[in-house]
Amino acid sequence: MELWIRSQDRERITKIDEVYYSSDDYGYYVMCYKDQFTGYKLGKYKSKERALEVLDEIENLLIPKYVIRIDDNTQKVADFLNTGNEYIKAEGNGDVRNINNTFVYEMPEE
Repeated sequence: MELWIRSQDRERITKIDEVYYSSDDYGYYVMCYKDQFTGYKLGKYKSKERALEVLDEIENLLIPKYVIRIDDNTQKVADFLNTGNEYIKAEGNGDVRNINNTFVYEMPEE
């Protein structure tokens, strides 16, 4: 899975490996590592709580999501993933696809 984030100033879209919270005397930040040597401030917020809310939004984006197609002739799906990421069998024909491949998240201004 790939995660790309557009910076708050809209001047950079970065493929990242890690997103984290940081702070200093000037504000509260959502930061990222593009690789083990390069880090960026993605957004600055007025409170620690808001910065953590933004991290929560990014986390929710990364939760696995699936599309389930059910054939016209059946009400059940052949295979689907449960919350433990294990396949479960059911009768009938159907199709399950993981739609988590690449995401772009745009940092909110406030």
